[in-house]
Amino acid sequence: MTINKTLCIQCINYYITFWATVKSIFYYIRKQAAKRNHLDVNGVLCTKSLVKMEGLIVRGLLSSLCYFSIFFAPFLVPLIVWIAVRDDYVQGHAKKAILSHIFPIIAAIPVVYFIITANHAGSVIGFVLLFVVVYLGVFVYNIYKGIMTLREAA
Repeated sequence: MTINKTLCIQCINYYITFWATVKSIFYYIRKQAAKRNHLDVNGVLCTKSLVKMEGLIVRGLLSSLCYFSIFFAPFLVPLIVWIAVRDDYVQGHAKKAILSHIFPIIAAIPVVYFIITANHAGSVIGFVLLFVVVYLGVFVYNIYKGIMTLREAA
């Protein structure tokens, strides 16, 4: 059994990138806490004054996670968040994310019908391209809304 060295290097790079991202998120939270005077004399995060800020950050992270779930679990994550979280702000974003994840599936139904009833190969290609444009539009919309929700929380 041989191991592909390129694949191993890519896995290591993804692992390093993931932990660098996690580290930068914690650095960002600490920076925001310092900016909003949530640090005590020793430079340690004050838990009492940080509770409100953490609540806002968690709300923003959950809301943006609903949109960013298009990368890994398009329908499941917003549905779980919508059912489990009792915050109106997060539930509103979860509902919007569910609808934006369902939209390509709903758009695929007439496209499949048109492909089946098409008389020409050019029509099939056109319908497939139409679906790709719709799906990419929804994909970009979810990324945009996820970023804007994160920016709102910050």
